[in-house]
Amino acid sequence: NPDDITGWLPHRTLFESSGGGTHAPQIIALDEGRVACVLFTQHEKRTAVYLYEPDDRRWIDPHIIGEGFSSKRASAAFDPGSRRLHVVYVDAAGDARHRNLAAPYGISNWAPSLTEPGTLVAEQAGANEGDDDLSLSVDRSRNPATLSLIHRGSDLRLHLRYYDGAEWAPQSVHIGSQDDRFTCDEASAVADSSQGLAFAFWCQWKDTEQRDEHNQIGQLRFCFVQDVEKLFQ
Repeated sequence: NPDDITGWLPHRTLFESSGGGTHAPQIIALDEGRVACVLFTQHEKRTAVYLYEPDDRRWIDPHIIGEGFSSKRASAAFDPGSRRLHVVYVDAAGDARHRNLAAPYGISNWAPSLTEPGTLVAEQAGANEGDDDLSLSVDRSRNPATLSLIHRGSDLRLHLRYYDGAEWAPQSVHIGSQDDRFTCDEASAVADSSQGLAFAFWCQWKDTEQRDEHNQIGQLRFCFVQDVEKLFQ
């Protein structure tokens, strides 16, 4: 009965914010009943990962994987083949960085270590204003899985980055609208890109006169890339 909530256990508070701003949680299913909650908090200027241990039926203390930024977000995906949780986040310098958490998912299983900077993926991964979303997709048909990352660049266009399972390609590919009259933002990619990378994004007229001329602020657009790897060969 969908209206019967008597079977629900009392709620458990994972995090209490001391201020406003963006709070962007993501729930990621791992394996063997484990769950990860990746939480970006703008006021606290950090990205943290909370892990649920089913044997103990409890959430363990958070792993702080990035600190010092105020207007960016993070994106996560799980690779069941290699049993790794991948997280891409933006650091205090505005650069996108990558960490992965391997089984058994302890604080010492992060690579790079939490005492070191994350692996650099892209410099200035955003326009340093607003919430420049990162959108991470995993190709689960491969082992280890490959990753596709879509982010906004300082040029106000969308960039596609590719991870082959071991390292990130040094270059990016412009993706979505290449029209200089538009600025692109708010990209959201399909979680599993095994059948190709599908994503939607917001495209907005830069000039207010053009907005008036077309009687619209912008457009929501959809794109599909059949083979991401081929773009980087």
